Amino acid sequence: MKTPLQRIGTTLIALLLTAQGVAQVTKFRDEDKPVNGIYTLYYLDKNGKNTAIFATGQYKNRKLNGAVKAFYRDGTLMFEEFYKDDKLEGVRKFYNEDGGLMNIKHYANGKMNGVYEEYYSNGQLQKTVTYKDDVPNGQVKEYYRDGRPMYTYTLLNDKREGVSTWYEDNGEKHITEYHNGMMGKCEVYSANGVLLSRIHYLNNQKEGFEEHYNEKGVLLEKLHYARGKRSGG
Repeated sequence: MKTPLQRIGTTLIALLLTAQGVAQVTKFRDEDKPVNGIYTLYYLDKNGKNTAIFATGQYKNRKLNGAVKAFYRDGTLMFEEFYKDDKLEGVRKFYNEDGGLMNIKHYANGKMNGVYEEYYSNGQLQKTVTYKDDVPNGQVKEYYRDGRPMYTYTLLNDKREGVSTWYEDNGEKHITEYHNGMMGKCEVYSANGVLLSRIHYLNNQKEGFEEHYNEKGVLLEKLHYARGKRSGG
């Protein structure tokens, strides 16, 4: 059975190749897991010799306890996370090769809990998601690179529930009602707050009337749908 640090090494090979655009497989060497003390994973050169530390962790009674840190080849911190008796506990921070913060996760008893934060390369907050026991539960917010809001919605057991708002780059606003992940009424407003369209859904298919208006609020078109298909005149 792989130790937590060995699992970290296996998982992060794919992350390293993706982040660095490397075509060849990165090799690691790990030491035997100690009963107590420091455990280390190393980057290897083509001759199988240690070149740099990849990750380190502390064992107590054969279980990871305390901080685990992983590094890029140049020594820049890749991530830092904390364990209690082999289970993730507390804050986990992941960084890019330039040292910029990429995301923050919170753990309790080995499961994600609390607010997950994701960042653009310029340091601007990109997304927040609330988790409970590894499942998205609660409000989700997404932002444009300049900090303007892009999406706000709520997840209940990883399904959309309640009002979802999408702010388009041109200022238009889409407001959609959800229940158990299914769309209900959807309305689109102009940057000036004028209703431009209203569409009704049932089981994620258009159902009932669809209305379109101009910037002055004048009705331009009114259609009727049944089970996702046009009906009537």
